[in-house]
Amino acid sequence: MVKPKYKGRSTINPSKASTNPDRVQGAGGQNMRDRATIRRLNMYRQKERRNNRGKVIKPLQYQSTVASGTVARVEPNIKWFGNTRVIKQSSLQKFQEEMDTVMKDPYKVVMKQSKLPMSLLHDRIQPHVRWRAPWQWNFFGKRHAYTLPNLSFAFPLENSNFNAVLLSFP
Repeated sequence: MVKPKYKGRSTINPSKASTNPDRVQGAGGQNMRDRATIRRLNMYRQKERRNNRGKVIKPLQYQSTVASGTVARVEPNIKWFGNTRVIKQSSLQKFQEEMDTVMKDPYKVVMKQSKLPMSLLHDRIQPHVRWRAPWQWNFFGKRHAYTLPNLSFAFPLENSNFNAVLLSFP
């Protein structure tokens, strides 16, 4: 008889199932799952025990809960306490003014590369893409209203062939 591998178990499971960690190695040999893999997969397959009201009586092995009021420690990491890239509003405005003068003069070049995002340099007023004009036709009934995006900021519709296509649509 083979010595049982689990504590508290007096007999060995004789089944040859792939989920049995005590199975005898057959013709598969080294290609079979080892004991740790079988135990891990069986652990994933388990379900928690609940009472008739649905409250969890016994949670899963890997779902331990921390009681409320316990002090938790987070492992300190140097990247959380290092310098962050912040800039004052006054220095940002000064940098914007200097970059505007450099951009206007074709003979000036910026040599020192900044780690500042270039999108901070321009305060562009972008058209609101979410604004939509109401669609003229109801294809699928009265209650199904569809909207057409307003493309007037991209190109004028009155001078293009796109307007003729839209107006000729039923």
